[in-house]
Amino acid sequence: MVVTCSYHSDDTCRDCSVATSQLMLEILNFRHFHKHIVFVSDGSKIRNKELKMHFNVSVVIYMEYGNTK
Repeated sequence: MVVTCSYHSDDTCRDCSVATSQLMLEILNFRHFHKHIVFVSDGSKIRNKELKMHFNVSVVIYMEYGNTK
């Protein structure tokens, strides 16, 4: 069985000529506080270091639903 999928939001996934739909469902979104260094490319310097105090975390489940026989 050959399964081809496209992960773009406007495409559908086909499995044995059966149309299914896709849904990305965000179940958790929070800000985690932790000091860390990131590299940004602002200005004339290629690698500028910045100290960040947090990063955003998003937990998402990717669901496919429809007539799957």
